[in-house]
Amino acid sequence: CDMSGALCHIAAEKGDEVLVADIIHLPFRAETFDAMVCIAVLHHLSTSARRERAISECMRTVKTGGTGLFYAWALEQEGNKSGHRFADQDVLVPFHMTDNEKKEKSEKTQRKPEKKEKATDVKNSSTVQAQ
Repeated sequence: CDMSGALCHIAAEKGDEVLVADIIHLPFRAETFDAMVCIAVLHHLSTSARRERAISECMRTVKTGGTGLFYAWALEQEGNKSGHRFADQDVLVPFHMTDNEKKEKSEKTQRKPEKKEKATDVKNSSTVQAQ
């Protein structure tokens, strides 16, 4: 899952099964996966409450006894390729859409509702530690 339709499109072109989804409202039943991995997402959420909700929502989808792995940028990160310099440990890192993503989002909101497509199962999921 990813919020970026463009990134999902790239992954799909490489043969991966992906879908665009909001981390706060994941489209999966509770206790679906053995594991989950969340990489470089939490620092894009604007409040501690939203970050906590995202972690809770991710772990909701993990089977009891599964594992969750969350990666976030660190203040102490050496050789930072992004160029970000953080003044504090808890900072919002804004997510900036490309011009193509903005155009795609605008076109989607201007389209008339289409016939609903049949949902597909997500395969090749990772395992996560739930309690």
